[in-house]
Amino acid sequence: MRTMAQFMTLVALLVPSAPHAQSTPSSPSWAAGHVVVDASELGRIVGRVTHENTNKPAQSVQIELVRPALSTGRVFPEPWVATGRHAKSAVVARMVSGTDGSFRFDGVAPGSYVIRCAAAPTGAGRAEVSLSPEEPVRSVNLVFDQGRQAVGTVVDSQGEPLAQIFVYVSGIDRGDGLNSAGPGGSTPWTRSDPRGYFKITQLPPGTLYLQAAHIEVGFSNVIPVSEDQPDTSIQFEIEVDRARFDPDRNPGGIGVSLRWTPAGPIISRVLPDKPAADVGLLIGDLITAIDGRSTLFMSSVEFVARCRGPIGAPVSLLLTGSLQVCGEPTLRIFHHHLANLAELARRNHITRLLHQGITGVV
Repeated sequence: MRTMAQFMTLVALLVPSAPHAQSTPSSPSWAAGHVVVDASELGRIVGRVTHENTNKPAQSVQIELVRPALSTGRVFPEPWVATGRHAKSAVVARMVSGTDGSFRFDGVAPGSYVIRCAAAPTGAGRAEVSLSPEEPVRSVNLVFDQGRQAVGTVVDSQGEPLAQIFVYVSGIDRGDGLNSAGPGGSTPWTRSDPRGYFKITQLPPGTLYLQAAHIEVGFSNVIPVSEDQPDTSIQFEIEVDRARFDPDRNPGGIGVSLRWTPAGPIISRVLPDKPAADVGLLIGDLITAIDGRSTLFMSSVEFVARCRGPIGAPVSLLLTGSLQVCGEPTLRIFHHHLANLAELARRNHITRLLHQGITGVV
């Protein structure tokens, strides 16, 4: 028996115990002050976040570690318009700052990152950081400033709250009467919660044109907010009509391609044998209104959606531009009915129409 016991002890000594499993978060998650991204990596980013006005530690501020985009892919401000695969940034990890405003990301792989306050990700609320095997530890300080903001609710025509509706900046007038929120811009946005409530922060300077919308629900009116309104309360109302903006149910169009400019949408192509060609619309025409609505600060996706509809539905456009009299652009009104663009619609779904400032066909 003693020999057998000695043998069992020897076997136990010779067989190595299983190594402790290293846990790596399967997805970013909020934690208090400290997150381990990948236990096999040695990189560390530490820092502290303070309030803009008081310089005191900012507790429970949501901090994000982001791998930045490889290229600029945001063409229009509508948040639901997809960007290219290589254009998307990726959130590697998230946390909330500790009681003293501190945060620490451990287990960060070498590379370039952005550290940012989730609710105030611009200016001093973000910092770019690079880690290397030679310099695996970096320290950054962030300043939390929500800046100019707007709060409010999104409701339907009966006053009932609407959840998961995008609220965003569809236009910015910096004093020249033009829309500077066009191609290449990146503007703040948020979504309404189950109560219809929203809060959008870090609003840029200038007179802003805010809108609440969802491509499957509808569009609110665009509401202007002047620069002397630092904190604004708004109620958006959307007349819900899910069939109106469904591209599969609205194969009619006018037969043009468009590009967006600070002055509004300009015709870049006219299809033969379609309503636009029948009434003499020209390349270079600026569309200033559709069905009585100004296009200057209109959401680009809303404009495309309003150009589509059932076959035979009426549409009215106000145009100016390429046709001139005595050197001055002429103002023309286009009245027609939508023609069948079903084949083109199948190849140019409304959420894929926008690419580098040019639509497919509407």
